[in-house]
Amino acid sequence: MDAPTYSQEDVQRWMERKEQAPSPWHQLNWYVEVARTDLAKLRPGDLLNLQGEFVSRRQLLMLCDPTPPTRSEIEGVQAAIRPHLERLADRKDTTIGPFTMHRVVEFRWLPKKAVRSDQRVSGIERYFKTRIATYELPQENYGEHVGTFLTNMADLLETYGRSIRRCPKCGRIFLQFRRTAWYCSRKCQAVSAVQKSRAKHKNESSRHGRIKVPLRRMKKPRMT
Repeated sequence: MDAPTYSQEDVQRWMERKEQAPSPWHQLNWYVEVARTDLAKLRPGDLLNLQGEFVSRRQLLMLCDPTPPTRSEIEGVQAAIRPHLERLADRKDTTIGPFTMHRVVEFRWLPKKAVRSDQRVSGIERYFKTRIATYELPQENYGEHVGTFLTNMADLLETYGRSIRRCPKCGRIFLQFRRTAWYCSRKCQAVSAVQKSRAKHKNESSRHGRIKVPLRRMKKPRMT
């Protein structure tokens, strides 16, 4: 099957979306959120929001079909990505692939204004803009796009794979926003800290007996 054909307007819109895309951390965190979402409990409004996120993700991956996925198609993507993230959280290893891919590399001249702007930012004078896009074959529906999502997630895991963890309190997988974050949220961290503190005081009181707290004597009011 041949690679999909795109007009120059499609390429330009994709380049603009690529420049405005979230950071790689936020992109990988989206996969983590999808993997741990309970689709059976989603309300209709939440399902619509998730479908819109899938459409935006497809456009970011240069898959320009604006058709929103069905619940079953989302379940297929979730079933494909969840085992890999859980293995990384629990066993620190996973294997994604192999895939049958089609790769496109495109070069185009930049206008002088863009060259000067890029030179101010990077210090390098570039006259060519490079676009590298990778597609899975074939591409007809969401079920066959699973490999595209997996490939994108694999690229992101090369940088943030070590940050996939499982929360010791609630048991959900999450992506660390810093190396010292061991809980998925402040709520789980606070609850765990309170439980540890209570268990520590309970052990100390059982070891040393009940601690007697001296009572303060009330002072008599002065007579005026």
